[in-house]
Amino acid sequence: EGWARVAPARKWWAGAIRDDGTIALTRDGTLHVRDAEGRVLRRWRSPSPVLDMTWLARRDVLITGHLDGVVRLWDARTGAVRAELAQHHERVSSVRVSPDGRWLASAGWDGAVRLSDLRALDESPDQVAARAATWSVIEAEGEGEAASP
Repeated sequence: EGWARVAPARKWWAGAIRDDGTIALTRDGTLHVRDAEGRVLRRWRSPSPVLDMTWLARRDVLITGHLDGVVRLWDARTGAVRAELAQHHERVSSVRVSPDGRWLASAGWDGAVRLSDLRALDESPDQVAARAATWSVIEAEGEGEAASP
C-alpha cells in the first residue's frame, strides 16, 4: 500500500527520486525522467551506460556515474550535458550529493572516491570541468589519504 508503479516492469539499471516525486531511471543507455504518475517527461541517450544516479537538490540537474569512468551532470529538462567530469580510470559505481548541494562524491572501481565542489555549476560546462575543485581519497590498507589531482 502506498506504492505506485511509475514505470513498466523492466530491468532498470539505476534510479533516483526527487523530493517532488520526479523519478529518473535508466536502462540500455537511455535515461528516462518521469513524473510521480509515471508519465514520461523526457528521454535521451547517454554515451555510456549509467551505473548510478542522483538528483542535485533545488535544480533540474541529474548526476550520473558511467561505465566509461565519467560523471555527467545533465539538464533534466532538456537532456543536455551541463558538465562531464572524467574523474575515474574505471567505471563509476556511486554518485552522491551533500545535503547542502555543494559537494559531489563519486566512487569508482579504480578504488578512488573523488569530491567535487559543485558551486561552479552556474558557470559554463567547460568552466565547471576545468575549475571544479576535486580531491581523491585513496584507501591504502585501511588508511585514508587525501591527495589533490
